[in-house]
Amino acid sequence: MRTMLWAGVILGLLALPAGCSLPPPERGAASASPVGTICTYPQYGCTLVLPEGWLVVSEKERQGVLTVRARDEAKHSSYLIATVFPAGLYNPEEAITQGERLLKSSLYALQGPVRREEIALGAGTAPLLAAEAGEKNRVEARTAVLRGKQAGALVTVMARQESFPAIEGQYRVILKNIELK
Repeated sequence: MRTMLWAGVILGLLALPAGCSLPPPERGAASASPVGTICTYPQYGCTLVLPEGWLVVSEKERQGVLTVRARDEAKHSSYLIATVFPAGLYNPEEAITQGERLLKSSLYALQGPVRREEIALGAGTAPLLAAEAGEKNRVEARTAVLRGKQAGALVTVMARQESFPAIEGQYRVILKNIELK
């Protein structure tokens, strides 16, 4: 069932339509937060804080898993995909494996293996998966594997290689501000 679930999530990521397929999340206005837009998904135990200049493109739920896709509006061709799932669905190592599968299936012409690193977040660390892809137009991608008591998340950012340094700082802000119950 888990393989079927992730196959559906991955296919959904590749063909998500614009707009929302869920009831609109409770969002604060961009002016209400110094960091940008706050997207609250209480039924999933998740609050996602996007920096100013990032726009939610779509939200999709499938079999209890929420996928939120956002993009930056600054011509960096950068995308953020947050997949939120119940914490009991995967143990920590299985969640990392799912993150690796997500990167491998989402990137065309993967260059080398998916690398596993650690990222400092608050008082602890979290696994961070890194990959590059493409032949002429290189793309960099990172997936953080986050866990709360009730929810876990794979938070992925993809950007053209030349734009990635500008996006990486924003990605770290997103990771530091995401709340999982």
